[in-house]
Amino acid sequence: FLGRCSHKALFLYSPSFSLINSSTIKTVSNLGNLKIPFNSLPSCDGQKFTNAVVDLGKVYEIYPLGNLAPPGHTTPTEHMYLHLFGQNTTTETIPLFAPADIQIFNVTSDPDDLVSERTEYVIIFAVCKEFFGYFDHVKEISSDLKKALDEVECQKFNTGDQSSCSKQILFKASAGTEIGKVGHKQGNFDFGAYDYRKQNQYADNSRYGPDNGGLFRPRSLYVTCPLEYYDEPLKSQNYSKIQRTQEPKCGQIVQDIFGTLQGNWFNEIGTPNTI
Repeated sequence: FLGRCSHKALFLYSPSFSLINSSTIKTVSNLGNLKIPFNSLPSCDGQKFTNAVVDLGKVYEIYPLGNLAPPGHTTPTEHMYLHLFGQNTTTETIPLFAPADIQIFNVTSDPDDLVSERTEYVIIFAVCKEFFGYFDHVKEISSDLKKALDEVECQKFNTGDQSSCSKQILFKASAGTEIGKVGHKQGNFDFGAYDYRKQNQYADNSRYGPDNGGLFRPRSLYVTCPLEYYDEPLKSQNYSKIQRTQEPKCGQIVQDIFGTLQGNWFNEIGTPNTI
């Protein structure tokens, strides 16, 4: 069992220009409403992660990229799971830290899957103009981040029977700054990254939506291993939490093998907007 990981909170934008999409894609809003001044982001010039996202002494295992857990993850999972506690064993939370000097540009909230009277969050951030990351199943946000969000209008959308609230901001957080808390009954959280400088190659990249360049592209084409953006000793300290022994140890989401039946299958009548 890979841990509960519903992605109702990740349907943020039209998948044709998606920063965050999942193995099940739904159109929920138009990027024409996006007013974040991305030109203020720094150019990418060797930026890396410099701080562990949580106290690694609290992490008992990291699941690599590529796990399958239908129906939420019918295709290989595009993020890592960091496991802190067994599910439903505690309500303890631990601090979540910015892994680098980042700018948080979207926070989505909705009811916690396991404790419906609580709220959980997705935090999406930029390190630079072409390198991004995100956390899901964040159980609390910092007081400074909350104060910034309180001043921003909510863009509401529904996925299934759940109502979510997406807020666009540009909130700077220095490496090592506490931005929230994770754990609680969930016991784990998601950590993902994508880099527009490195494109993945599937059997048919067009299945994941049009890639017209610019800022908003299909995330699946650019998912990368977040641990590879650490230098030593943090890189090895993170990798030591992964039990996988074969390479790449971080796992992989592209499992298509050309000329064979192996890989992601799509309904023939589906389109990049409805897969």
